[in-house]
Amino acid sequence: MGGEGTGQRAVKTASQLRELSLVRGPKPASHLGIQRAANRHMNEREEQHPTSGLTKAQNRWAMLQGFYYALGGLWPLISLASFEQVTGNKRDEWLVRTVAGILVVVAVVLLRDALWRKHVSSSLRMVAGGVALVMGLVAISSGLSGRISWLYVPDGLIHLAFAFGWLALVPPVWRRIQMIGK
Repeated sequence: MGGEGTGQRAVKTASQLRELSLVRGPKPASHLGIQRAANRHMNEREEQHPTSGLTKAQNRWAMLQGFYYALGGLWPLISLASFEQVTGNKRDEWLVRTVAGILVVVAVVLLRDALWRKHVSSSLRMVAGGVALVMGLVAISSGLSGRISWLYVPDGLIHLAFAFGWLALVPPVWRRIQMIGK
């Protein structure tokens, strides 16, 4: 008798599930419906979240840094000659192109998260802040020492502003502890 009850379980085998999908027909839009519902749920949670204003500020900051890095990174990639006319001759063009490419990659990810995902992850915030900090410190110290054009000093200050901006946009510790409890 015990064996009879196990045949009527609600759990379906893979072949039974395949049969059901063939009988009922494929529903490719069902995944999209689930995804849309999940996105709505996340948007509702974000609106109710105590740091939703902080999220909006982070998105604006990411857009600002993303556009700045896109412009600064694309310029030497498009026209190294005009870039050097303004900033001075470069000994290692490959290095200029490498740094420019890295800035473009950071810019693309910042803009994607800020404009389309409407959320900048903590990992991306750390990368954006870290890159800004390094770029700022190197630009300021090299510009003040005379190794590179003095124009890099104001650029370095802008990078440092991005780095410190990310620090200012971190939720306070007490708020993060409250969020963990929910």
